Amino acid sequence: MDIINYLITDISELPWIVKGPGLALMALLLLRSFTHVFTLRWIKAATNVVYAIVIALGMARFGQQIADFIEAKQPEPVEQTQQN
Repeated sequence: MDIINYLITDISELPWIVKGPGLALMALLLLRSFTHVFTLRWIKAATNVVYAIVIALGMARFGQQIADFIEAKQPEPVEQTQQN
């Protein structure tokens, strides 16, 4: 239960710039895994579940650093001066 608590607390604190795509990718992999289960492709299903777990662990461990990197690379907005 400690690993689940770790994942939930660390991923929920991430900004949406990292959390959104990460959760979407995990959802797609898990959906793909369920379709492989129904077609009896067990190894492909297990591989997709492992990929989703790796992404969750990567987001929990390195998510804040990725968010800081993305925010540092975004250009700052230019203030427009209004002339009369």
